Amino acid sequence: MVMRIFAAAFTCYLMATPGAGQNIPQPPVGFWNCVVNAPWGGIQLVMQVAPDNTLIGEGNIIYAGTSGNYQVRGNGDWIAFPPEPGSPSWLYKFRMFPQNHAIFSWFVRPTGDPDNLYNTWQDPQTGAVTETACQRAG
Repeated sequence: MVMRIFAAAFTCYLMATPGAGQNIPQPPVGFWNCVVNAPWGGIQLVMQVAPDNTLIGEGNIIYAGTSGNYQVRGNGDWIAFPPEPGSPSWLYKFRMFPQNHAIFSWFVRPTGDPDNLYNTWQDPQTGAVTETACQRAG
């Protein structure tokens, strides 16, 4: 229900914002392998993304400097955010709700290649970089 409300609000935003609907990327529907490398550790996932803004995935979260290695599996959701001022790229946010771990998210951008998504983010306070890459599977 919440996703339907958000989808309706997003559609209204696109209709009311000049140029917001231009260059909308294709939804990242299908199977994806994603890897997140961050200062705190890493995530490796395989997910299936559906056109109704849902996903299901499974994989591993490994925490650096610990023996913490969590096998996660669960449902989730995704959304596409339009480019921010000064940025040419849309941003996909994927979020998973595993039963044995806290909810977590990862972010990627279209690369121009429909089989690859990528993003880097630098923490403005520490300078630490998180790199995320997804490649279409199958």
